[in-house]
Amino acid sequence: MNDRDALLGAILADPEDTPRLALADWLEETGDPARAEFIRVQCSLARMTDEDPRWSELARRERQLWDQHAAAWRAPLPRWARPKVVFRRGFPAGLDTTLTQWLKQSSSLRRQAPIESLRLDWDSAKLPALADSPTLGSIRAIAGWWFGEAELPVLTASPHLGRLRALFLGAWCQDSRHQP
Repeated sequence: MNDRDALLGAILADPEDTPRLALADWLEETGDPARAEFIRVQCSLARMTDEDPRWSELARRERQLWDQHAAAWRAPLPRWARPKVVFRRGFPAGLDTTLTQWLKQSSSLRRQAPIESLRLDWDSAKLPALADSPTLGSIRAIAGWWFGEAELPVLTASPHLGRLRALFLGAWCQDSRHQP
């Protein structure tokens, strides 16, 4: 395991900013100052409101960096996830996908990205498999307009939802401040 892998592992294990900022320092030292800056900018934006006097400048810089480097930063992700991923605090964090795709690919994706929120298309037959999936352990928010009286008890009985903080039963809620 190299330094980058160790730092990424720390990010996957700890949802806070400290390991992210440590990786940003490492990236800057090893020749990737744009990615380092993007991580720092998104972490800063996540801690402030748009009323902060620095907000506009940081949001502008976030957009510039994203426009220049988004394709490269998405490239390590599986092809199916690239167009459907949202970056927060410098890393892939939100994903719009099908329940089938998540169950099939989430283990490998979770080794690459600290996914914290999901918008899942419905497949009621696979809901028990989702509830049993350890990949839910890092998920803080799930959105799906298909949840009903029969589905909610199946999902909420999952032993893997210790970090879940939000369950959206209507439209997908996305904070655009976190995706340039």
